[in-house]
Amino acid sequence: MPRFNFDVRDGEHVHKDNEGTELYGLQDARDHALRTLPDMARDEMPDRNQREFVIEVKDENGRPVLTARLSLSVERLVES
Repeated sequence: MPRFNFDVRDGEHVHKDNEGTELYGLQDARDHALRTLPDMARDEMPDRNQREFVIEVKDENGRPVLTARLSLSVERLVES
């Protein structure tokens, strides 16, 4: 079973995945990245109005094979 690494870029921070995850293939890696992005946004967004989360998926040879990106922004329309 192939191993994929999921490096996360959150603004200026980069978190390297040195362990990787064994998955059946690229489609499973894609699905894993897409499930992860909303959780990251929920955990990291409360104190900010704009944020971009990026997951770069690499194969077992360290070659980039997929990038998943989620951009969120909040715009207040009235003062509280």
